[in-house]
Amino acid sequence: MRPAPGPCNARSRRTRAALLAATQSLLDEVGVEATTMSAIAERANVTRRTTYLHFHSRAELITTLFDQMRVAEGGPPAVHAVWQAPDATTALAEWTRRMAHYHSRLIALIRAMEQVRSLGTDAAHDADSVAAPQRIACDRLALRLDDEDVLAPPWTVQNTADFLWSLASARLFEALTIDRGWSRDRYAQLLSALLRSAFVSGETTPAPSPEHVSRIRDAPDAGQGRRTATEPPPGHRGTDEGKP
Repeated sequence: MRPAPGPCNARSRRTRAALLAATQSLLDEVGVEATTMSAIAERANVTRRTTYLHFHSRAELITTLFDQMRVAEGGPPAVHAVWQAPDATTALAEWTRRMAHYHSRLIALIRAMEQVRSLGTDAAHDADSVAAPQRIACDRLALRLDDEDVLAPPWTVQNTADFLWSLASARLFEALTIDRGWSRDRYAQLLSALLRSAFVSGETTPAPSPEHVSRIRDAPDAGQGRRTATEPPPGHRGTDEGKP
């Protein structure tokens, strides 16, 4: 796709900024399907013709907005802070924490970017180009674990990077924080524990203390009627049940 010409004067820059702001507000309010070029033009108080002079398609608008917001948040996700960590294990924990922050701030845009891929070959290429730095970050994390000789078997650099990449999906964050009511901090803490126990040699996940289980069960976002890890499933028969 040939990119639309960049803004060459103050008026063009203001119009472009208004279109990006309109796109962001519509994505937050009504989702990607209803964020049409007509709706964007109306929200920005410009004509459809003006909109197409600045952006050739809705996909280009969304990818430009996502790239702009991603840079404002410090990268995918804030990779400089991750690489400044003193060791690979700390970098992995920092990556998870930053991922939780990144997703919570950009969830509507991330969801839109995933849908943009279905809009055609050019749109998919734009979306993949924007997502490429995230894949590079996953590769670099896996390499660092291996370089410091802490990558646990049977994981390889390649499948560790692939697994981290899959966890970077907004769908996982959305399922746990929106559908299941987890807080962002809970998501980051438990995902970090999972990654350490899976990828880092010598790391184990300790059994939760009764106090910890109680805090999780009684937390406001735990959800009514959900079982904790220590509760048996409905209809479960204990090991002593039925013994004489």
